[in-house]
Amino acid sequence: MTPGTNRDYGTGSEYVPDVQASQDLDENSLLAQIKSTSVYVAPLITRSKVIGVITIDEIEGRGIPKETRETLDIFTQQLAIAIENARLYRKLQEQMSELQRSHALLSRAEKFSFLGNLAARLAHEIKNPMTAIGTFIQLLPRKYDDPDFRKNFYSLAMEETKRVNRLITELLDLVKPRQSVFELGNLNDLMDKMSLLISPQSNAKRIHLRKDLDPEVGLIWMDSEKMKEVVLNLLSNAVEFTPEDGEIRLATTHLTDKGRSEGVRVEIGDSGVGISPDHLDKIFDPYFTTKHRSERHNGTGLGLFIAHTNIVAHGGTIEARSKEGEGTIFTITIPGRSREDIPDEAA
Repeated sequence: MTPGTNRDYGTGSEYVPDVQASQDLDENSLLAQIKSTSVYVAPLITRSKVIGVITIDEIEGRGIPKETRETLDIFTQQLAIAIENARLYRKLQEQMSELQRSHALLSRAEKFSFLGNLAARLAHEIKNPMTAIGTFIQLLPRKYDDPDFRKNFYSLAMEETKRVNRLITELLDLVKPRQSVFELGNLNDLMDKMSLLISPQSNAKRIHLRKDLDPEVGLIWMDSEKMKEVVLNLLSNAVEFTPEDGEIRLATTHLTDKGRSEGVRVEIGDSGVGISPDHLDKIFDPYFTTKHRSERHNGTGLGLFIAHTNIVAHGGTIEARSKEGEGTIFTITIPGRSREDIPDEAA
């Protein structure tokens, strides 16, 4: 240690009580030029690394009080942490900016990939129905007097025409979604109406439709048209995959936490064939479908994707749990409003 120098080894600080007596003092140094009689140097240390120093001096020969030096040591510790946090924050901002740029590039690539897949699937989905329709038209002049031909191919052509129209409608909903229109609506009434729409199909298969609608749900903020589309899609799928004499359950629940409204839960379950675990995490992907085309099932793979999109537009979530051979349950959770928040004129 240089004469006239005291080092605090606990903090790394160094105190020179008599600058003039220090043998390390250079006549050209800053201390010599400003005529300091005492100086205290406190390092800024973070992660065992010195990132800077703070120096205080005294020129009247009275020395720097111990209390002042101790206060500076405490201050430098806090300042070092603040500087390090600022550096980390800046680094985090740079990483976030880079992540956003990467995400934008990835999103752009995904859009191009999606459009390519969209075009390929569109061509495939439309080609087969158009082939059937074209065959019917081509053979019609020669087979017009054949009643079986007219009956069978006419029904086939009409069914394929409906399928193309349904596909185009779903594609339009996908690429140009309708602007959401939120207003207070009665979710239980909506569930009743949608169950009535699918009743001809469910009655034909003698499916028991059980409804457990919570009267406390009341009015909630929702886009009624988008919600109808979601519920009708789920109910139609349930009817399609539920065997004869099976059961479909519709349930709504008003969610609360300590007396405060937390939203609404909707459950639509069936006793159908269920979904394979390998497929369960893919069912909301566009164009993924478990409906292998046959006389009984056909699908474009867009219905659940659009349902998911509609629920996200409500700020909600939609999930599915299923077990093969025992059925599937779709659970929708959306924000709601408590009865106290509903305007008198709306209630």
